[in-house]
Amino acid sequence: MGLPVHVQSSGWVDDVSNVATITVPGVTDANNTILVVVAQTSATPRTYTVTSASGTITFDKRQDHNPGRVVQIWSGTAYTVTPPTDNIIVVTASGSSVFSALAVEVSGLDLAGIYDVSDEFTNAAGQTTHFSAASGSIDTAANTYCIAVGVLSASSGGFTAGTNWNSLGESSAAEQLAQYRISASALTDERGIMTTVTGRASDCAVASFKGTSTSFVPFPRPRGMSGGMRPMSGGLA
Repeated sequence: MGLPVHVQSSGWVDDVSNVATITVPGVTDANNTILVVVAQTSATPRTYTVTSASGTITFDKRQDHNPGRVVQIWSGTAYTVTPPTDNIIVVTASGSSVFSALAVEVSGLDLAGIYDVSDEFTNAAGQTTHFSAASGSIDTAANTYCIAVGVLSASSGGFTAGTNWNSLGESSAAEQLAQYRISASALTDERGIMTTVTGRASDCAVASFKGTSTSFVPFPRPRGMSGGMRPMSGGLA
């Protein structure tokens, strides 16, 4: 298996009239994957669509945590690239909503079977430790890219990514958080923990995506060679 590479992040984009338009600068490599997270703070659940402006990237929803506040994780692959519109991602809510969205570009994911595993978790009021998965629910494959996202009941007061995770930052309201990690080894009971300075309720989710499969291809034996190598004679010239 090959190890995925985090190429870039768009940063958080707030919705304008229920639409968030995300620009991921310079997505020009075919077969790279775009992961999109959506985090809704308003209380009425909405459904969402995620598309590329060019229409050449099809997104699949990999996690949908929708108890009131909404957290979603989507993936799409740029099999063909049409600059500059392939790097514009449009997230649309089904109705009046307050949400933010973020996109990341990842290379080296297994396009034949990209999705690994995902889960979701609701954290009670007053928490500074925010779990993205239930205990015992996330055991990943080796060589994975994991992304976790959370939406808080109010501003974080400050956000820190979990151990071995990398921060993708907070939204302008400091109510949406995201982080990622890349792991060569399989992860056991990975809960995608994030911490905040101020205790809040939160809804969180995490998903992992598999790196490319690789296999050993033996060097072809030259025609006529059999039974191992012929002894060298005559010494070195």
